[in-house]
Amino acid sequence: MLNEEQMTVVNHIYGPAAVLSGAGSGKTSTLIGRIQTLVNIVEPNKIIMLTFTNAAAEEMKYRASKVTEKCKDVYASTYHKFCGLMLRKYGRTIGIMPGFEILTSSKYNTFIEYVKSTNEYYEDLKNFPSATKLGTIFSRITNTDATVEQCIYNTKYSEYANEIKQLYAEVKKAGLEQQKLNFDDMLVYMNDLLNNNEICEKIAKSFDFLMVDEFQDTNDLQLRMLLKLSKFNENIVIVGDISQSIYKFRGAKVENIQNFIDSFPNCDVYSLSTNFRSTQEILDATNAMMNAHVKSWTYTNMKADTKHGEKPTIKVHRDDRDQAEWVINKIKDLNMNHKHDLSDIAVIERKSMSSFKLENELTKAGIPFIKRGGLKFTDYAVVDDLLSFLSLTTKKADKFSWFNVLRMIPGIGAKAATDISYNCTVERFWDKYAKRKFSNDLNELISNIEDYKTMTDDVPKLLNKIAEYYFGLRTAKIETSTKMSSSAKFDALEKIRRDEEIYKILKSMSASYKNVTSFLDDIALNSVNGKDNDDGIIITTIHSAKGLEWPTTILLDCVEYDIDDEEEELRCWYVAMTRAEDDLIISIPEITIVNGLPMFNSIVHFLHGLENQYFIRR
Repeated sequence: MLNEEQMTVVNHIYGPAAVLSGAGSGKTSTLIGRIQTLVNIVEPNKIIMLTFTNAAAEEMKYRASKVTEKCKDVYASTYHKFCGLMLRKYGRTIGIMPGFEILTSSKYNTFIEYVKSTNEYYEDLKNFPSATKLGTIFSRITNTDATVEQCIYNTKYSEYANEIKQLYAEVKKAGLEQQKLNFDDMLVYMNDLLNNNEICEKIAKSFDFLMVDEFQDTNDLQLRMLLKLSKFNENIVIVGDISQSIYKFRGAKVENIQNFIDSFPNCDVYSLSTNFRSTQEILDATNAMMNAHVKSWTYTNMKADTKHGEKPTIKVHRDDRDQAEWVINKIKDLNMNHKHDLSDIAVIERKSMSSFKLENELTKAGIPFIKRGGLKFTDYAVVDDLLSFLSLTTKKADKFSWFNVLRMIPGIGAKAATDISYNCTVERFWDKYAKRKFSNDLNELISNIEDYKTMTDDVPKLLNKIAEYYFGLRTAKIETSTKMSSSAKFDALEKIRRDEEIYKILKSMSASYKNVTSFLDDIALNSVNGKDNDDGIIITTIHSAKGLEWPTTILLDCVEYDIDDEEEELRCWYVAMTRAEDDLIISIPEITIVNGLPMFNSIVHFLHGLENQYFIRR
């Protein structure tokens, strides 16, 4: 049953609207209720739901279709998937061909390195940013109004502003020439496409209703895209919570909710303030923190539906080892005595590696855990390498994939790989390198790729063949090395064994595919992480915890530290505290060892003065 606030949103049919939804306020249920109303007015495929993750899109469709079968035909998608679809359909008008390749983050970084290697000028620059760092800089330039100078201000790269600008332009040009687009490019080109009023109108009128979830996470490019579409269709409803805007580092602008509202004189604004997740005691502590520190936006106090419980706990420990031991004992108690499933318990870390000691102790204690956050599945080098091989089975002239694969061969560095990749369209191009030391290995690579091209109708079988060659190549390179010590060889071989486990996940993901192109597209767009265990405590960053909830939530290392952006940090703590349903524990080690020396901690200042009234100290 939806409450009065929620039903007001459900019954909004035509025109723009903004739904300001606090944490745990049932916005998913509300959106599903609205979808169920709309499918009785228009065909389901005329309704579009945009979210930030594929998982959220699929969950929305699944829950809606359980009530009304027609809901399964609603188009639920990420921004990037929607942009990709439109660019494949209309992109020719701006020079984007239907067969363009979507680059994952890691593959885009390698593409930067590839483009950089084509210009010898960059080789002589000392302390020039790495490809990974350049990828971050380029993304910030694209997604924000920041200049190169602002992106590298007060860094060791500040002297290279002109060179970074030049390389940025070269990468964009090469990406367009070779039809390789990363996620940022897809938003940029989508906006370029929508500048054509005729095409913009076609796209806008291809749907009747558009809903956008998690609007506080949008960047300028995403907002511009929606406003352009609204010129021809104003039936757009956005849902968001300013207090949960925590992706500034990705270009998200907390002001975009208000910017959207201000763009429409007739925009209706609704508020969802009832929390169906947490106890009132948890909400009282969160409200008090926000009221004490929010300055630049209006915060609406949350009230629990009916739920009450104990006040949140502040637990002080001697040090981080003592903290880890206490958390483990707490988990054992909850699991054995209170019959909690391990997956009902989450440990949230604010700073990277806060959970390092805890992870070690959990392993020793035999307690399974699931780590959320960190590297995406597609960011692993082994996945990137294998996907490059796959790409070459369908695109003979893919210079970038050639570059990536060629560097795996002993004796072929970036310069040689660039030279060879630029000759890859020439018949028997490998003959040019017949007298080089690597010629036999190169011939074997060419022969294998030709063989792989005959197997593209069975992706799992093809992957297996590629992996056999790939891991054999890596193993031989290590075993024949005369420069590596025995211990270094052992570590490198162990790394291969770990990568083989990652490969098994990739292979299982390919099981249903008989088309290499569709598999590569889905991998790039979904950015899938590896499969989780069925049961284990959750260790997560705040950013990875967003949108999730657990009966018991432990916030690790809630100590004072240097903060770059006060309000962004406050919103992070709001998100962290509102993940808890019944039991919220603030954990503080009094002493942290830094570089062998003890550092004495105090509680994070957002909670100063609240300890006695809103928390229980244990």
